[in-house]
Amino acid sequence: MRPAPGRCRAPGAVDDRRSEVARQRRRREDRRAAKAEAEQEAIKVREQLRDQVAALAVKGAEQILRKEVNADVHAGLLAQLKTEL
Repeated sequence: MRPAPGRCRAPGAVDDRRSEVARQRRRREDRRAAKAEAEQEAIKVREQLRDQVAALAVKGAEQILRKEVNADVHAGLLAQLKTEL
């Protein structure tokens, strides 16, 4: 029940409200920290994926250069690389 106009709330109600505000603030901070951590992890994973794709591209180029220039062999190597991706 709300206090009558001009009357103070009970001290316990004020403490309860302060506690609730503090809990809400901590939850917001926890969510921000979790979001920042997730963003950093996503960046790390993208960098790892980029490195893997680059390594596969180099590997494919090496294989192509080792073979004679032949459209069928070239297509087969590309198909093999596609399955590795």
